[in-house]
Order: sequence, then structure tokens, then C-alpha cells
Amino acid sequence: MPRKKKAEATSTAVDTGVILPTERLAAGGKPPSTEIETIEGFRKDLLNLPKKKICILGTCPSRMAAPFGDLSWEMWTIGPGGKNANRWERLFEIHGNESWPDGFREYMEELTLVKPPKIIYTESPMPMWPANVVIPRDMLFAKYGKMWFSSSIAYALAMALEEGVTHLGCYGIDLESGEEYRSQFLGAKYFIHLARLAGIDITMPKGCGLMRDTNPYPDAWENHLAMTIQAKLEYLQWLVGEKRGQHGELSAQINNIDGEIGAFNFMKEMYVVGGEDSARRVSTEIPKPETQAMLEQIIGMLRSR
Repeated sequence: MPRKKKAEATSTAVDTGVILPTERLAAGGKPPSTEIETIEGFRKDLLNLPKKKICILGTCPSRMAAPFGDLSWEMWTIGPGGKNANRWERLFEIHGNESWPDGFREYMEELTLVKPPKIIYTESPMPMWPANVVIPRDMLFAKYGKMWFSSSIAYALAMALEEGVTHLGCYGIDLESGEEYRSQFLGAKYFIHLARLAGIDITMPKGCGLMRDTNPYPDAWENHLAMTIQAKLEYLQWLVGEKRGQHGELSAQINNIDGEIGAFNFMKEMYVVGGEDSARRVSTEIPKPETQAMLEQIIGMLRSR
């Protein structure tokens, strides 16, 4: 049975002309740990292919532990989070003309400047991008099954298998919470298992979330617990929304009462009320009819509330 083995990431120092993540941190930031773990593939005797090393890069901080300076590794990244973060040869942007998220306009314009041999994968043609290649979705779905393509990471892993990868790196990919845990994690884990069955060694940062191996039936308590916690969080979020609404109504009522108190304090100062200091009485120079009209106006306003 193949065992996990630990190794220190090594790379050949090469001047690539690219500012690497570790160089960005040299001004005072602390670089991430470079310790990696390798999960060995099964039946290496079946892996009779020329060496091809591919790193799949996500957007979590651990991507900065990838061997950017070692040009024997191809770097494949995803979306706007990876485009300007490090060197790359391929970018996965699994969208088409009808499915781009809001706020992508500037990013899409930047992609018009990317030239071959770099590749930008999309689900439908983007003629304005010189480096665009349409990903062969139908072929991939027929071969691996649609249900596993739950993220851009899954597409990248599948394409790496199609291109005969012999050494696979996964950096900046944890898929540990929310939608990532429920679906994207399973898709990525599926392709990682396929890679191991094909004899491919897989390297990841130590402690990477993709190394999780959840309990099988009937001991699979983790998924149920995660869903229970999520349901409780959704209820509490609904409850706090209700309370905030009630708080707003109470605040409005308090403001109205404060206004009434102010109006009655005004009337108190306009007329002599038992025990009031005579020095605070209204000057007799104010005509009484005018004062009476003002009082009636205030009383009418209060009755209309």
C-alpha cells in the first residue's frame, strides 16, 4: 500500500523575469511553509509516459509554496485570483458569453492582451482573446461523468490527466467550507483518486484540505454534522434579521415619544405650571391669542399621531 511521504519543496533557481510570491514577501511578510507532502500513485509500472509535471493553483495562500522557480513545472491557474498572482501557462475561466459574473469587465479586457503559447480555457469561444481555447466539455463529460465537474479545479485536473501528467501538484486548494465542501471538494477528490490509480504522484502543501479523507458509511458522521451546523447557522441568521427589524420599529417609536416629550416641555415653558420659577415665564409682551393659537396647533399635531 503506498504511503504518504514528506519532503521539502525543492526548485531550480531560474531568473524567469517574473516576480515570484516569495519575492513579494521579502519586504517584511512571512512566506508560507515550503514543506510538502507527496501521496504516491498506485501501479507505477503502468505509468509509461514521458515526464510531465503540472501544478494546479487555487487562490488560497498556500499557492505561494508552489515551485514557481522550477521551470520543469507547468503552472495552471484559475480566474482573476490567479491571473496576476504568479507565472502561469494556462488559465481556466470556465464561463461563456452568457455566464460571466458581474464585475468581470476589466478582467475580461485584460485577457485580450494575453498571447499564445499561453492558453485561456473557456466553455464557449471568446474570439477577442488570442489565447482562447474552448475546453472539450462533451468529451470530458462522456469519459469521466458530468457530476464530478463541480469547479474550475475539477476541469483543470481532468485536463491534466488527458495530457499525460506524471507528476501533479495542487497548491492553494483547500475546499473546506460551504459550497466548496459539499460539491467542489468531492469533484476534486475524485480526479485526485483517478490520478493515483494511474500511478501519478501528487504533491500538496502540508495540511492541505484536499488530504482529508472522510469516514465511510456507517461512520460518516462528518457530513451530517456539517449540515446540522449549517442549518443552525441559517436559522440564527434569519432570527437576527427579525430582531434587527423589530429594533428598527422600536427605535422609531422611541423617537416619536421623545418628540412628544419635547413638545410638552415646550408647553410647560410657555405656561405657568405649579412651582415653576417665575423668571422662566413667557414674556407678557407676546400677545395671548398668538400663544393660544400656537398651543392649539401643537395639541392638534399630537392628536393626529
